[in-house]
Amino acid sequence: MMALLLCRDFLAALIAFNAVGTIWGFFWYADQLSRTDWYFWLLTPDFPLTTFCFMLFLWWVREGKPWKAGWKTAVAWIAVLAAFKYGFWTVLVLGQYIASPGSQPDLQDLMMVASQLGLLAEGYLYRNQLPRLPAMYGIAMLWLLLNDYADWMLGAHTRLPLSTEFAFAMWLSMGLTVAAYFWGRSLLGGLQPQLRTVIDKKKKK
Repeated sequence: MMALLLCRDFLAALIAFNAVGTIWGFFWYADQLSRTDWYFWLLTPDFPLTTFCFMLFLWWVREGKPWKAGWKTAVAWIAVLAAFKYGFWTVLVLGQYIASPGSQPDLQDLMMVASQLGLLAEGYLYRNQLPRLPAMYGIAMLWLLLNDYADWMLGAHTRLPLSTEFAFAMWLSMGLTVAAYFWGRSLLGGLQPQLRTVIDKKKKK
C-alpha cells in the first residue's frame, strides 16, 4: 500500500486532483468572497486553501527531500490537520442538510461531500509522511484556532446551507479543532505505544 502511495505517478495524479479541487473550491467561494472584506479572504475559503496546502504537501513528498523546520513543514502540518478538521466538518454539516426534511441538495452539494471525503482520506493515508517537528505542529494548531476565531467570532465562516445550523456548525468546528490537537499529538509520537514497548524490550535483550 505504501509503495503505491509513494509512487511518483500516483502522487502526480493526486496533485492534479487537488489542483482541480482548489480551482473549483475558489469558484464555489467566489460569491461569498465578493461580499467579504478583503482582510478576511485568507480565512474564508477553508476548503480550497486546504486542498492547495495538501497539493504542496504531496509535491514535497514526491520530491523526497529531507524535511527541515520552516514554512514548508508548517504548511504540511496545516494540510493534514485541516484535511481532518474540514473534511469531517463539511461532510457532517452538509450531511445534516441533505438528511433534513424538505431539503433540495444539488449536484454541487454532493460533489462537495465527495471531495471532502477524498481530502479526509488523503489526510489519513499520508499522515505518516509528516515531519515530527512539534513547533510546526504548533503553528498548524494556531492556524486552526485563528480560523475558528475568524469564522465564529468575526463572521468569516463558510455560508451554511441551513440558517438553523449555526450553533451545530460552530461547536462542531471547535470540537474538531480539539480533536485535531489530540490527533496531532499522537502523530508526533510516531510509533504506537505497543510497538514502542516491543522494540524497547528487544533492545534490552
